[in-house]
Amino acid sequence: MRCRSMIGVAVAALWMAGCAATPAHKLAADSGAAAHAAGPQFDQALGLMHAKHYSQAIPLLDTVTKAQPTLSLAVLNLAIAQARSGHDAQAEPLLRQVLAQNPGNAVALNELGMLQRRAGQFAEARQSYEQAIAANAGYADAELNLAILYDLYLQQPAQALPHYLRYQALAEKPDKRVTLWIAELSKMAATAP
Repeated sequence: MRCRSMIGVAVAALWMAGCAATPAHKLAADSGAAAHAAGPQFDQALGLMHAKHYSQAIPLLDTVTKAQPTLSLAVLNLAIAQARSGHDAQAEPLLRQVLAQNPGNAVALNELGMLQRRAGQFAEARQSYEQAIAANAGYADAELNLAILYDLYLQQPAQALPHYLRYQALAEKPDKRVTLWIAELSKMAATAP
């Protein structure tokens, strides 16, 4: 477990770095009226985020959010861009702003959980992931992030396994890495005293 955990932390960090960007883009696509109201700068920013040019998206999203501070979709994407650019301190208040407007925003809760995990606030991260799952039971990324938190950070593999399984059931297609993690944790559970 130790070897897998050490390698797994590196793999999980890379995996989770891009994990939550996609749901925000899907959310933007699903919120056509809100995205249309935000205008062409918002569309351009989403294109930059999709291409993983987060730092270039920040000034565009900042302009949109200053013009329309109650447009939580733009604020959420600004928070994601800030976090992906390594600016967690700027991202957190933006996420809290989104959650003040919509406490059940699963993407914002998941993003907040990732910030908390990076800050070593594991209990808070667990709570944020659990709230994201409660808000949207079909949100695969929150299941995966919670599983990784239990497995690699809290060293509670028995707690991780059901979340990995749920992630695989929700994912568009099975993830080979997660399949291996499930197999390893299942084998450990079978041989545990």
